[in-house]
Amino acid sequence: MPVIGVRERDTGQIRAHPIDHVDKPTLGAFVVENTDPGAIVYSDEHSGYQGIPRRHFTFCHSLRLYTNGRVHTNGIESVWACLKRMHKGTYHWWSRKHLHRYVNECCGRLNSRSISMLERLGELVRRMEGKRLRYGELTST
Repeated sequence: MPVIGVRERDTGQIRAHPIDHVDKPTLGAFVVENTDPGAIVYSDEHSGYQGIPRRHFTFCHSLRLYTNGRVHTNGIESVWACLKRMHKGTYHWWSRKHLHRYVNECCGRLNSRSISMLERLGELVRRMEGKRLRYGELTST
């Protein structure tokens, strides 16, 4: 199942989630929802990004081009590398049903890497307050 994501270059903040289709409407909607109107978007040559309503620069992976000055996707590529390492090295198998949870965990870890472990645990407890995930809900189809 494909996962789409953006990484803000100045802050390093990441937003990502699984998607059902890799087409113009899906990719365009994700970009519009997760970027400011004045943002500059850098992507590979995938046709689904054509016509997005943002200032947009591309490069051609298929020609083995990976950067052209500031035009690169190295930041988000490092997120995909971390996600793949989580999959291969820790979990080994992810169900489609719970893929969003693994993606959220990866993004959360990367987005909070600049704070101390104590602050991270405090934030985790704060966000868990009033929430409950029952085993039946977790395992039902």
